[in-house]
Amino acid sequence: MKKTTLITFLLTLAAMSSIGVDLGPTRQITSGIRAAKKVHGAVKTQKKESEQPKESSEKKESVQTTKSSILPFGVKVGGQKAIVSGNKTFAKVAKPVSANADLVVDAEVDMVIINIFKCDKEGNVKQGVQPAMILIQGSNKTKLSSTMDKKPLEPGTYVMNVVISSKGTSRVLFTVK
Repeated sequence: MKKTTLITFLLTLAAMSSIGVDLGPTRQITSGIRAAKKVHGAVKTQKKESEQPKESSEKKESVQTTKSSILPFGVKVGGQKAIVSGNKTFAKVAKPVSANADLVVDAEVDMVIINIFKCDKEGNVKQGVQPAMILIQGSNKTKLSSTMDKKPLEPGTYVMNVVISSKGTSRVLFTVK
């Protein structure tokens, strides 16, 4: 397993744990998750320091200033772009989508991990909610129905974390009709 894949997996577990998902036996690796977060953060800090431009006279467009931390890369659900509006927690898909809607990520990467949590209309996930998980490998698109447990999403509101280790996590709120 690649180091970046392991870090992505551990960070996904950490994110799930931080919003109250019961990880059952995986709780034993909490210290490993914390260590991975520290290492990952330290690596990012070192990269940022070493990648500082020497000359400030040149105007270079930074990815961080043009992209939202909520939506570092684009996500489309059912052909609709997720849009960051007033909410500072997630982007939203305007209209309800089908349980078999297309899901497209605006990035060319080897792997995308998606965690989908049932929530209320404000995006609040109840304690103990188990996520539906989708793994995309070698592509940037899939369907909402291609969850690992093969169970279709029931009608309702969901928040999903779309994780790409090299790009970050896009958080998207959407409704299944």
